[in-house]
Amino acid sequence: MKCFKFEIHHQRWHHVQGKLVTAMVSVLGRLGKVDLAGYVFDSAVKEGYGNTIYIYFALISAYAKSGCYDEAIQIVVIEMPWSPSI
Repeated sequence: MKCFKFEIHHQRWHHVQGKLVTAMVSVLGRLGKVDLAGYVFDSAVKEGYGNTIYIYFALISAYAKSGCYDEAIQIVVIEMPWSPSI
């Protein structure tokens, strides 16, 4: 996490920061650390570079892989600024 925090604060472009957050949330989800993935996601949204569909899907995937289906559905229904077209 220290390397991630260092890199995220030294990047100048929001699209690069968004890609880093997406990768970090995906890795944390694969490791089963959904609380930490949620923290990274919330921090990115608060900082203004976490508002991409890729980051939302990475968090939904992290919750689903960990068996937290209610939280994954809550993100789709309540928190996503876009409506899914499924």
